[in-house]
Amino acid sequence: MKKIILIRVILIFASVNTLLSQTYKRQVGKINYEVKDHLGDVAVVITDVKDYDAVTGKNTAHLQSAINYDAFGMEMPGRTYSSPGYRYGYNGMEKDNELKGNANSLDYHARIYDPRLGRWLSNDPLQAKYAGLSPYNYVANNPIFFVDPSGKEIVDADNKRMVYLDINGNVQLTKYATMDARRIVNQMESTKIGNELLKEMITVSYPITVVINKDPRPTYRSISGDYIHTKEKGSYLVGGVTYPTKTKNNKSWAKADIIINEGTIDFVMKNPKEVVKEKVDWSKKSKEYLMGGTVIHEATHSVDQDVLLPSGSKDLEIKPEKNRATHYKELDEKEEAGFLRNPMNPPLPEEIK
Repeated sequence: MKKIILIRVILIFASVNTLLSQTYKRQVGKINYEVKDHLGDVAVVITDVKDYDAVTGKNTAHLQSAINYDAFGMEMPGRTYSSPGYRYGYNGMEKDNELKGNANSLDYHARIYDPRLGRWLSNDPLQAKYAGLSPYNYVANNPIFFVDPSGKEIVDADNKRMVYLDINGNVQLTKYATMDARRIVNQMESTKIGNELLKEMITVSYPITVVINKDPRPTYRSISGDYIHTKEKGSYLVGGVTYPTKTKNNKSWAKADIIINEGTIDFVMKNPKEVVKEKVDWSKKSKEYLMGGTVIHEATHSVDQDVLLPSGSKDLEIKPEKNRATHYKELDEKEEAGFLRNPMNPPLPEEIK
């Protein structure tokens, strides 16, 4: 046993002596460190070289580039420094300086972008997906919130899509899909009308979010239109859709937010007499069944231009109610036939490769 220990000690010291006797070299100035904002814009670049300041006696980082951009990515005159060897800028894209001068053309792979105009120099290869927008516009004219990582598709700054359409037009979930997202997709895909609305929600030119409010208290809409948790002279609210951002013509919306109030659904299932207008006996249905119908109703509001703008008119509720009834009817027929997907067993997400 002692021999083994002694041999190990000798080997360890021999290894240390070998390492100490070797000389290592590293070439500096080849590594860049990029400081980016939430959109991926390269604001500051420093290298691994240290500059010695004779006045302070301290080392400082060697500045390679420092750029201030306007909203659409143009480098602001007098507020930009960039060494000739650094080629990247707005959205982290490579500059194409041969045609229009420094930083006036950016290569997004699918298209070339002019940040001075805030416009692409060619048509959108996926312009059919964004039929309501000019094929030359950049990220629906909202560069503060959206980016276009390839010149073909508008995404949020984190590029974290939960749902997308594959090349065959089928709905797929990504690795970012939450359990609530899977619940919603599972219910909408259970019927033909739901699947159609889901695909519309994915392909419209403006973002649509769906949130399940897990507050256990029922939510009511007061006479003034406010959402409250105390029933006064208001009506219960299982779901709703808001349009916080208008477009310039005030006839459509740049964003839609759908909210499903799970606490209200639980309440009306236990107190079906509270639901005066409903034709469905909520006490005999599952929560997922009723939640799916609510999503169908609000999804119709969010994607259909004819029922898009809230005005208080009862006519605007005809189509959403019709779609919800169609959804329920198909589910009931599947249930009677013994073919109905397990509402609490949504499919696993398929990751984007």
